[in-house]
This record gives sequence, C-alpha cells and structure tokens, in this order.
Amino acid sequence: MESSFAEIGRSLRFEEEELDDLLDRSYGDGAAFSVLALLYPDLDFENLFHIDHIFPRAKFTTAQLRKAGIIDPEEVAVYQNYKDQVPNLQLLSASKNLMKGAKMPHEWIAGCECSEQWLERGYMDQIPEDMNGFRTFYELRREKMKKRLAKLLDVRLSESAAVL
Repeated sequence: MESSFAEIGRSLRFEEEELDDLLDRSYGDGAAFSVLALLYPDLDFENLFHIDHIFPRAKFTTAQLRKAGIIDPEEVAVYQNYKDQVPNLQLLSASKNLMKGAKMPHEWIAGCECSEQWLERGYMDQIPEDMNGFRTFYELRREKMKKRLAKLLDVRLSESAAVL
C-alpha cells in the first residue's frame, strides 16, 4: 500500500512536524477527533463520545484570565490560543461530559470515580488547581501526547523533543 501512495506523490510515513500539526488541531476540526481516538485506543467507540475541553472554554475570556491573575497580554493570547487545541481536549462519554459541565478539571476529577490509571492514560496525571498552572499542564500533556503519537506512528523524534 505504501508504494501505491508513493506513486501518486503521497506517503504513509509521518515526520515530527506532522505530529506537531496533529497536536495543533483545534476543537471543531474533524482531525482532532481522529488524533484523540489514536491516543485513547481502549475506548469502546460503539458508545457516543464528546470532545471535551479539560479546562473549560469559559475560563479563557480575557476577563476570566485577568480574574485568575493572568494579566500579561502576551500570556493571555497564549492561553486563548491553546484553549481549543488537542492538548486541552479529551474524549468523554456523553454522560460523563454532561456531568462534568464547565467544572475545572481538578474539581471534576475529585468528584468522579477516575482511577489513577485512567488519568495517566489520558495524560492528565498532573492537573493544576487553577488557571495559573494551565500553560505548564498544556505543554507537559502535549509532549506526552507527542511521544505517544511518535511511538504509534513510528516517528523518530529530534533529540530536543525526545528529552522533554
């Protein structure tokens, strides 16, 4: 099959830059669901799943970010850019997503029956308690996701990416 794709100038091989592109996909982009499905291989896709924002979208308005103490305009712009991208998204069953609503992740996790294994598999083993920790959470989760995608898609990461 790979040779068939090569004949039309296409490849089935991924490069590191393409992994970055996949992780930069946004909520509403059909590819975001596909990326998340790759990262959550043990989900039973016979059930209905929603793409859920781990940190709720409503917390990313300029007013809400300022209220949380994030006032530097450049930092506000970074937060707002990250809010809809794959590292702030997860697949949740429809019923869990409705129960979660717009709760902050630490609040929701404290009230749900989420095992440590489930949190680790979902790359959410280090959830901050407020918005001030979002950027660090996002960047760490993104790197974990990138490493997993690299393994799944047989992509060799640059040394700088492999160290993170």
